[in-house]
Amino acid sequence: MQAIYYIEERLKVAFYDEHVSVRKTVCNVMSMIMVRGGFNAWPDLLTFLTDNLQTTMIAQNMAQMDQSKHASIIENSILAISIIVEDCTSLFQEDAYVSLIEYMLQPVFNLLDPQNLVSTNAVKAHAVNTVNMLLITQCAHVRTYMQQYTVHILGLYADPSVDHQLKLRIIEGLTTMMEFESEIVQVNLQPTIEVMIHALKEYDQILALAASEFLASMI
Repeated sequence: MQAIYYIEERLKVAFYDEHVSVRKTVCNVMSMIMVRGGFNAWPDLLTFLTDNLQTTMIAQNMAQMDQSKHASIIENSILAISIIVEDCTSLFQEDAYVSLIEYMLQPVFNLLDPQNLVSTNAVKAHAVNTVNMLLITQCAHVRTYMQQYTVHILGLYADPSVDHQLKLRIIEGLTTMMEFESEIVQVNLQPTIEVMIHALKEYDQILALAASEFLASMI
C-alpha cells in the first residue's frame, strides 16, 4: 500500500509539470487508476481534481506557476472528473457519496459560466457530460439545479462558437433530463424542440441521430 500512496503523491506533483504533454499523461494515468481500480483505489482524487477547476486554488497551490498554464490544468481536471464520474455513476447513487457530489457540483457549474474566460468548448463539453452523469444518480442536491442548468445549456447551444462535441453533450443532457426530470423539459419545451430541429438541419449525422433519439423519447 505504501508504494501506491507514493505513486499517487508523485502523480499529484507531476500534475503541475511545466510541460503540457506530461500534465496530460498524468491526467490519463489518474483516470486509469480510478477506472481500473475502482473509486476506493484513490478516494481523495476527485476532491483534488475539483480543487483544480478553480484558478484561485491552482494559484494557491502553485504560486510560482505561469497563469497561462491554468487553462490546461482545468481542462485536464474536468476531463478526468468526467471519465471517473461516468465510470462510477452507479456508485454515486449511494448516500455515502452525496457530500462529494455537493463538493464537486458548483465548481463544475462554474465552468459553464459565460464569464469564465478559461472555459473552452472542450472544458464545457466535459462539464456538461459530468452534470449529465450526476443527474442519473438522482441526488437531491443535483436535482435542485436542473431548471437553472436546462435554461443555461439551451442558451449555450445557440452560441455560434459552440462546436460539435459540446452540442452533442447538450443534446445528451436534454435527453437525460427527459428521462429523469421530464417536467423540467416540459416547462422549457419550445426552446428544447428548437434545439432538436436545428440539430436535424445541420449536416451532422451524429447530432441528427442524437436529436432523433430525444424526439423518440417523447412519444
